[in-house]
Amino acid sequence: MYRGDAVLASAARDLISKIAAAVPERLRPFIAEPTIGAPPANARANDGLDIARTRLWIRSGRKIRIRYRNR
Repeated sequence: MYRGDAVLASAARDLISKIAAAVPERLRPFIAEPTIGAPPANARANDGLDIARTRLWIRSGRKIRIRYRNR
């Protein structure tokens, strides 16, 4: 399930750019067209989790209660 947000997506793009710049030219097609990847950005989990807000709360030292449920 997709759990990203704009901040994580931007960080991932930056990382991929850095990797592409560091690998030999012959390996760059594997970075440009990976055989695996994350689901598209519009594929949202239906659990209601707002990962951006959750990350903010963690960084500010807030307590977060997480309840697991079995489908």
